[in-house]
Amino acid sequence: MSRIERGAAPPTPATSPSTPTAAPADAAPSPEAAVDEATAQLDAMERRADRRPTLRPASRVRRQRALPVENDAPEPREPGEIGVYVRSFHHGESFGVDPEGIDLGGDDIAGYHGDGRGFSTDREDTARIRAGVVFREGEGGFQAARAGGRSDESGNDLLRFLHPGQYPNETGVPEVEATARQPGGEVTLRYAGSMPLHPSFDIDVDARMRVERTGERTIRVTLAAAGDGFPNAEAFARDHAGNAVFLGVHQLQEGQIAADLAGEAETPMFSASLQIHTREDGTFEAVEFGGERYTLEEWNARFEEMEPVGEGAS
Repeated sequence: MSRIERGAAPPTPATSPSTPTAAPADAAPSPEAAVDEATAQLDAMERRADRRPTLRPASRVRRQRALPVENDAPEPREPGEIGVYVRSFHHGESFGVDPEGIDLGGDDIAGYHGDGRGFSTDREDTARIRAGVVFREGEGGFQAARAGGRSDESGNDLLRFLHPGQYPNETGVPEVEATARQPGGEVTLRYAGSMPLHPSFDIDVDARMRVERTGERTIRVTLAAAGDGFPNAEAFARDHAGNAVFLGVHQLQEGQIAADLAGEAETPMFSASLQIHTREDGTFEAVEFGGERYTLEEWNARFEEMEPVGEGAS
């Protein structure tokens, strides 16, 4: 995965290094400071693990463990489990041609099916690809337990119009890999999936994440993600009761089109390191970031109210 140097993070919230956003007077530190904090957290985790005393010199090298991958992003099922998710979606009802459609024979024909939504943590919302990792807390702290991902149905109205009887709606099967580093359970989650009707265009995302206990009722979640820059993306954490906390979002910007899917996942998307306060039963109660405390509603609203497309984007 590419090293994340710059991106966007809550709670301003800016979402791309190319799109500075004015911070409200009561906002936490700037997006640049938030990115630096998240990157520093990930680097510090690595240094601490490498310095941990061991019985044998050979064991100083941390083990890599491939997680079992399910055919959907797994959900936390019981107290002590937390899910961390990344989703790639398109804000429009369709994309690939004029958003208003092409007039062919009196019909307005659209292109590839999109998701027609903004940033969200709703588990029922569709996505071009969704993937996630569930962490389970035990005596040694949080450890990655399982991973998985899937795509929702896709189609192309223009191709279907031009070639009747062909190009039915299809559901792609993304490639999902999740590798946990031991000890400590830091996870690298990678996914790639193409639009079924255009297999040369893969949506690629690489994300590093970690969940750790910082107090009796506090948990820190750290995540840094890079991708193709197209389409939109979002990341969030969820507890076993369904409460969710945004970790970051990626807006589309001017000039970003489906052709950007060619190549590797090298565009910094977002990076965050924040503390979640929990109730006695382990469910999320509040978010702490930059020395400020937010209710879940206050924190998530900063992202849900954002436009998924930056000014001038197509």
